Amino acid sequence: KTTVRFPEREGRPSYHVSQAKINNETLATLTYGDAAQMWRINFGWKRRANQNQYGFVLDIERGYWRKNEQLGEEDDDPMSPKTARVIPFVEDRRNCLLLKPSDNISLEEMASIQSAIKNAIQVEYQLEDNELAVEPLPDIDNRLQIMFYESAEGGAGVLRRLQEEPNALSNVASRALEICHFDPETGEDKHKASNAKEDCEAACYFCLMTYGNQKDHPLLDRQCIKDF
Repeated sequence: KTTVRFPEREGRPSYHVSQAKINNETLATLTYGDAAQMWRINFGWKRRANQNQYGFVLDIERGYWRKNEQLGEEDDDPMSPKTARVIPFVEDRRNCLLLKPSDNISLEEMASIQSAIKNAIQVEYQLEDNELAVEPLPDIDNRLQIMFYESAEGGAGVLRRLQEEPNALSNVASRALEICHFDPETGEDKHKASNAKEDCEAACYFCLMTYGNQKDHPLLDRQCIKDF
């Protein structure tokens, strides 16, 4: 699970909020903060027998982790009597942008918007794939917001520009339409990328699908996010 907290300055949270609007209708709210504090928490084996039991067993005398008994793994070297159940986590600080659509939309739409905007930001600002990361919040089964964060130390400042510059988000949206095989001016469906051999019905590796978002592949649909 990934969690985020914006830093405090003079006892108050330090972040900026803006809205994306069209004809006075709010489409989404954007919240940006520099050096937001992030945690990634590992609650345990995904296929554990008791889903309410969190963490891993650690031999606190010798520093060994117990193997996953659910996979039938046997410990060649038995653990000492001194063990503890531990929930490991890592902590870091990253420039972070939260995007929250104003309407309640489906998991398919949220997953597709997440992929489309990430890919469009990378194309628009010439970023490498490992320079920008994205995750749904609070988790993949309950997608209420999309969290973008700059993976590289210090960051490239792109997410701040998305919130501060008036045309930045609309430029990214146009890129996203192009990536999803639509003409951004007319909305015409081009059906496939210029160098693709087959038409794209829902998603392909030229638009929304990547190696890194394989878990989302069944949800991705370029057609469902065109209007947004």
